[in-house]
Amino acid sequence: MKASELRIGNMVFSKTSKCLQAVQCLPGINIDDFEPVKLTEEILLEYGFNKKRILFEKNGIELFNISDLYFRGQHPIKIDLKYLHQLQNVFFSLSGKELK
Repeated sequence: MKASELRIGNMVFSKTSKCLQAVQCLPGINIDDFEPVKLTEEILLEYGFNKKRILFEKNGIELFNISDLYFRGQHPIKIDLKYLHQLQNVFFSLSGKELK
């Protein structure tokens, strides 16, 4: 994970406090103190995605196999994701809303 990938409010794992934490300030973040949060079924459900047969869906954004995001619109796109902060950033870019 690079500091340039983060936005204020992105969720990361703090190595010092051993818990999930929202990024509070940029720049000046010591990236070595944090780890990215891997996407899991539990994380997707916690952030409001609905599980359907083979996918998760929220606001027209669909995820297949946890890490393959498809945005349905006039021209569907596929984005490979591994971490929660990546999903938060893409979700905001595509929907204009924060992922909560």
